[in-house]
Amino acid sequence: EEIRANNISGPIEIGNVGSGIDQFLETVSGRIDTERASSLRAKSISGSIRFNSDGKDLDINTTSGRVHGEVAGLDPGGSVEIHTISGAVELQVFPGLDADLELRSVSGSVSCEFPVRITEQRRNRLVGKVGDGTVPFEVNTVSGRISIGR
Repeated sequence: EEIRANNISGPIEIGNVGSGIDQFLETVSGRIDTERASSLRAKSISGSIRFNSDGKDLDINTTSGRVHGEVAGLDPGGSVEIHTISGAVELQVFPGLDADLELRSVSGSVSCEFPVRITEQRRNRLVGKVGDGTVPFEVNTVSGRISIGR
């Protein structure tokens, strides 16, 4: 099962849905607020994105807006890609995270509460593995901080 929603000017809000439903959400000017997504693809040109997901793939993209999400699970073979030009990224992630982590911000700080086997670390860049590092987990922002919490 899946939900597809496109909007030109205005918010997209998804609520009171069952679990296990893939969501594909896109708006030009407006925020996206969704819950209980399985795999999720959300894109907003101008607006924040707030989500809760528990599936295989997570693809979030906003040009101007904050990203705030809860990643309740990631299926093996999945991936996480979150990109924003102007906005902070704040994620709360389930305790059993198993990720090949790459966090990059051009002009903001980067933090991760998980134990990371670090390959590269600077104030605005963190590359390494959490757990076995099997799921690609990439977060990029040009202007904003990145925070990965438990």
